[in-house]
Amino acid sequence: AKPAPQAQAVMQPTLFTTTCFDTLDSWRARLAVATVEACARCGIQIVICDASPDAAVPALFRALGAVVVAQTSTGKGGALREALARAAEIAPDGSMLAFMEPEKVGMVALWAGVCSAAAAHRRGGRPVVAVPLRNAALFARCYPIEQHQAESFLNTALNGLACEAGLSPKPELDLAFGPFALDRALALHWLSYDGLRWDAQLVGVFRAWRAGAAVCTCEVAYRHPAKQLAAEQGQLEWILKRHEQLACLVPIIRAELAPELTLAAARRP
Repeated sequence: AKPAPQAQAVMQPTLFTTTCFDTLDSWRARLAVATVEACARCGIQIVICDASPDAAVPALFRALGAVVVAQTSTGKGGALREALARAAEIAPDGSMLAFMEPEKVGMVALWAGVCSAAAAHRRGGRPVVAVPLRNAALFARCYPIEQHQAESFLNTALNGLACEAGLSPKPELDLAFGPFALDRALALHWLSYDGLRWDAQLVGVFRAWRAGAAVCTCEVAYRHPAKQLAAEQGQLEWILKRHEQLACLVPIIRAELAPELTLAAARRP
């Protein structure tokens, strides 16, 4: 009897992210350092677009194995595009490109599973976007209460818009989570959008979807850093930031999907 065929190993993605820290002593900077160290352990190349005023920050990232690009553009969105462009240049053939915020240390070890799930949707040469879905129990337990509530509402609103636009019969994407992976052929959908804030992460997903890409999701057992929970829960600064994200993203995605939403409204009896 012939031996059973071996499953093809899934290549780790090339990560890209953005940083701007006044000092390496902040808890956010320490989490970013831990992320770069985790990438080295997992054999993942990470590209960082950095705007830190302290030269010690990018120097440490480089020493730990990251590819660091000095930010020359404006805002979070500009930095994301610079990091993505560099990641697309250096990624090995067959490697997905994946974005995550630098503080999400626990996400690093989960990317292999995300890329494996994406591979199952890559049929007939169709490119793929993968949006990880947080385990519901861990999401509720590990996140600040206000963030859990705000991001749950944001996901409901964005998935409702996508459904109404006809992009999916019942989308359940955790777009408020932040991390996503894409095939290199889809990078132009992010690089050609000039948004400066959180919209720079999300609009590309919808443009790739509209262009015919497969958009998939898979659940991940992501645990949010306890330090971040302790620092942000109940703090007015962060409560207002969650409100600001809602106020920013829902109108922008609604405007992006306006052609499909208009057609859908015209078809209603």
